[in-house]
Amino acid sequence: MVIIIYLFLFLQDRFSRHRRQTVDSTSSTVDKNPGNRYSYNGESETARNGDRGNDTTLIYFITPTYPRREQIAELTRLGQTLMHVSRLYWIVADDRPDCSLQIMNLLPDFSIPYTYIASPMPSIYKHNPNAMPRGVSNRRAALNWIRLNHNINDSNAVIYFGDDDNTFHLDLFKEIRTTKKISMFPVGLVGEYGVSSPIIDKGKVVGFFDSWASKR
Repeated sequence: MVIIIYLFLFLQDRFSRHRRQTVDSTSSTVDKNPGNRYSYNGESETARNGDRGNDTTLIYFITPTYPRREQIAELTRLGQTLMHVSRLYWIVADDRPDCSLQIMNLLPDFSIPYTYIASPMPSIYKHNPNAMPRGVSNRRAALNWIRLNHNINDSNAVIYFGDDDNTFHLDLFKEIRTTKKISMFPVGLVGEYGVSSPIIDKGKVVGFFDSWASKR
């Protein structure tokens, strides 16, 4: 009986919170560009006005994602990592026509400044598996949001593309902040080689060590 009551109270709390946040999120969802829909949390002023008095490099962490069974679980894992990173702005770009209520309910749990964008792949590509640009519309939508909203007087910022199914060590973000122009980082446990990495010669990228190189 105690377990049943606890479960009922837990579900009741989650449901009421879901309804409340759904209203808040949908009321702040606006059309900025054809085909894209946006949902903000209340801290997006960090991107527009900068963080005065803070010299730490701002990281725009762009995460392309798409609807699937594991989507919420993987975004939860990623969000619980990003919540430990200072001065980070999370842009979640979803391959769907409208913002998901589940994700709008999830993102505020991490107390991270974020923007959630519904950025579906153009239908012209969906029926051609040989020319399917996966994640391209998501990344383009996120970059466009930054162009429209970033404070142009704040040059102390860097963009990083981080997939939702990857795991990130917190030390990586220290490396990301050192970026001056372009940085590339190896990724472990990928493909037959076990690692995907740029090949560096005299400080320049001259190739890639990747078992899927022909497709990239």
